[in-house]
Amino acid sequence: MVVRCLDKEKYTSLEIIILAFFLLNSFTTFILINTFKDVSSIETLISIVISFLIGLIFLKKYFNGFKENGILTNLNIVIRIIFIISSLVIAVYSSFNLSVFIKDIILPNTNQRIIELSFLILAFILANKGLKSISISSNLMFVIYMFIFCIAILFNLFNADVFNLLPIKFDIRNLRILDTLVYSLGPLYMLLIIPKKEIMNFNEFKKKMYKSYTFFYIFLLVKILFIIAVLGEKYFAFVSYPELEILKIINIFNFFQRLEEVLIIDIFVESLIVTSFAMCYAASLMKCKKLDLKKGNIISLIVIFLGVVNLEILPSNILFVTLVLFIIINNFLCFKKDKP
Repeated sequence: MVVRCLDKEKYTSLEIIILAFFLLNSFTTFILINTFKDVSSIETLISIVISFLIGLIFLKKYFNGFKENGILTNLNIVIRIIFIISSLVIAVYSSFNLSVFIKDIILPNTNQRIIELSFLILAFILANKGLKSISISSNLMFVIYMFIFCIAILFNLFNADVFNLLPIKFDIRNLRILDTLVYSLGPLYMLLIIPKKEIMNFNEFKKKMYKSYTFFYIFLLVKILFIIAVLGEKYFAFVSYPELEILKIINIFNFFQRLEEVLIIDIFVESLIVTSFAMCYAASLMKCKKLDLKKGNIISLIVIFLGVVNLEILPSNILFVTLVLFIIINNFLCFKKDKP
């Protein structure tokens, strides 16, 4: 039986590749960038390039995971439960990290639970609109997202110093290949819930997906090396939010200051897209005769909130293991032939 949990309108290639960019970028700010602290610029470069090349191998098989009617028709109960847990873990990390960031930077006197609940309600509202609406929202927000990124780069060009990328040292033990691959590629597999028949011109989508994937890795490399060039390796290793620090330095004609606060917009947009998509993904997998998408989203909301409300700290190793398992099982399914 085909489970119809998605909107009837078809997805354009542009919609999905922009959504894919946000999923690839899910944990860049809070986790991935921080894994490159105390790592030299050449080690960073090698890690990202090798991760990119390995990811291309995964991506080649990745497209086989798009089934004509979506993955929901081919999942047994055990895999379905694992996927639900995996997506909820992604949502918990995304929402928790955002709430900590907001409390630390702009609302230090606000109870973190209130921030978490407010954000999750917004994510729930978007998730309730369906995956199609989330993809459209990601496309609309992408322009703002990239505009803020360009501001950070353009107005910091004179603050960047190539000598901060020195010395060129290399230690194979400092490579972050696996971290880069897992934290970027893992959330991307949630896209497989979209039925192949719902994607306009699937072959065109595949070509553009490679471009989106390449763009993300260039984006990641430029971001990390630029942060090092501006802050230097020692200061980069010391601060909690490196992206925030480079925006603090910007002063446009003594008129626009404290531009670090605009970074909140980018991080909020990114977290909202990822959390709402993960929530809707989990709800879609919960869908059965007596449980519609809305009820599934309510369950997801409650589980995620109960997850974050009792946490004071959230170690990244739980997310890492979850994403590894998520990638392995999805790749196994990618080798299975689609049922007619």
